Amino acid sequence: MTRIDFYVLKTASSEAERWQFAARVIEKAIKQKHQLLITLDTEAQCDALEETLLALKPESFLPFRRTEEQNLQQPIVISCGEDCAQQHDLLINLSRTLPAFFSRFQRVIEVVVQQQDVLEYTREHWAFLKERGYPIHHHPL
Repeated sequence: MTRIDFYVLKTASSEAERWQFAARVIEKAIKQKHQLLITLDTEAQCDALEETLLALKPESFLPFRRTEEQNLQQPIVISCGEDCAQQHDLLINLSRTLPAFFSRFQRVIEVVVQQQDVLEYTREHWAFLKERGYPIHHHPL
């Protein structure tokens, strides 16, 4: 069964802080040889996350591609809601909705910041997953 992790950033309240934390999780996952799909809502959010990944550390290169760049084989795929059938390992969901295909992943990560809309939709995700019996791990930070 898919493992679910909610990382709750108790003092972070901006989208930029959310992207920064997600980038650190992504960097750690890549070091552990995971394959990732990161879901977002808009092209602008995908662009912002790409910029965050590129600026993370000068010595750290995180190889990524967009979902539509099927010819590139990279361990990180950034998606505006599209499925990437090749990825089954780790899903980092930064989207307002929980993708319908989430259950094929070994692990799903949600990053929560103290923004009202983010709190609302991640609470909905939590309730949906808990109701269906998924093992949820809460990480207050």
